[in-house]
Amino acid sequence: MNTQVHQATNDLPYCLVFAQHPRSNLTLLSELVERMGINDEEDIPDNVYVENGDDNENGEFDNIVEDISVQSTGETTPLPSTSIQNNEIQTPHITENETGYYSSEDDIDLIEKYETGYFIQDCMMYKPFSIFPPRQYRATYVFRLDTWLRYTLQSTFTEADRTFVLRCLDDLRKWNDNESEDRVIEDDGTLEIFETWPERIRQYDERQIRKYQFIVNYC
Repeated sequence: MNTQVHQATNDLPYCLVFAQHPRSNLTLLSELVERMGINDEEDIPDNVYVENGDDNENGEFDNIVEDISVQSTGETTPLPSTSIQNNEIQTPHITENETGYYSSEDDIDLIEKYETGYFIQDCMMYKPFSIFPPRQYRATYVFRLDTWLRYTLQSTFTEADRTFVLRCLDDLRKWNDNESEDRVIEDDGTLEIFETWPERIRQYDERQIRKYQFIVNYC
């Protein structure tokens, strides 16, 4: 820390930044290390009480007195255990018949309230759109998926992503087949958007093939 007094302000840089003088004679750390073997603040047990008396109103750097008292119920206080028990581990929930799309168990109750029986509406509450309660309008799904697909095709597009998009595409094409309270029959013009997805995926596959051929030929 810079402890030089600035000529223009006649004060320490620490005081200019924090509007108070730095504390001195701090013995708490050494007490904790020597007596209890504690090096980090977050490891201090609850039964250790630290009382600080910070009387620094006069700005006297050399006359600061820090009153620290450490009270412990025993000679040595064991640190809290950081081990994880088996019953504390929460595994992600996998929806039935939709392997690979997860949601934390905290979201299950909420998701079950919105189940519709349609792939795109139910599945988008899981990966990659968690949580995303079902909407009645097809455009809501198309615009979200289109943005996500553009990004994914420029980074990492997996087979799971391909299956997800194609199943969503099939559901979007059938959106207006039957009237349902979970859907609104409409001619929203989104057909021109989601029908470009297969071509984008095909172009992605071609890029991957060319990239692989380049590596084979020049490596």
